[in-house]
Amino acid sequence: MSDLTAPGPAPAGLGPAGSAAGAGSVAASAAAIAAAPREQPGWSAAALAQVKELLARYPTREAALIPALHIAQREWGGWLPDAAIAAVASALELPAAKVYGVVTFYDLLHQHQVGRHRIRICTNLPCMLRGSDEIMETVRRELAVGENEVTPDGRCSFVHFECLGSCDTAPMMMIDDEYHENLSPERARRIVKGLP
Repeated sequence: MSDLTAPGPAPAGLGPAGSAAGAGSVAASAAAIAAAPREQPGWSAAALAQVKELLARYPTREAALIPALHIAQREWGGWLPDAAIAAVASALELPAAKVYGVVTFYDLLHQHQVGRHRIRICTNLPCMLRGSDEIMETVRRELAVGENEVTPDGRCSFVHFECLGSCDTAPMMMIDDEYHENLSPERARRIVKGLP
């Protein structure tokens, strides 16, 4: 196993499925990740131990990738800058392009800073028909920031979400891991205002 604090490898090719325009974007981002400044903070001793434990527990390095990304996301303050992606690629001895592809696919992995409380407002058809636009606008006004922006105190950020699987209780939103259902704009405002 390689030194987990070493710089990440240069990105490898995307393989046979990775041609076309989207692949060029991933390759360009992977190249930027591989060239990220190495003086940025790396793993703590505790996180390094967790990653080593993952490598012993999972049958392949690819299988350990998502848990390792969650560890890195905690290490880098709740998001995955290029340096974090490069550190994970190095730790698992995987191409940066592969790590970047996983990060861009999953909603719970963040490439930009998010608030301590992440608010997802469902905007799929049932929620839309029952007023999700009003809920979005209420949350925007209450937080005084736009979608995907973080409040100045770092407390909250919000996004629209295509479906949270609670159509019978529309409109609804998810804050961190908790559902808030059958919302009215006033109830949404009270919930957001009460977040610590």
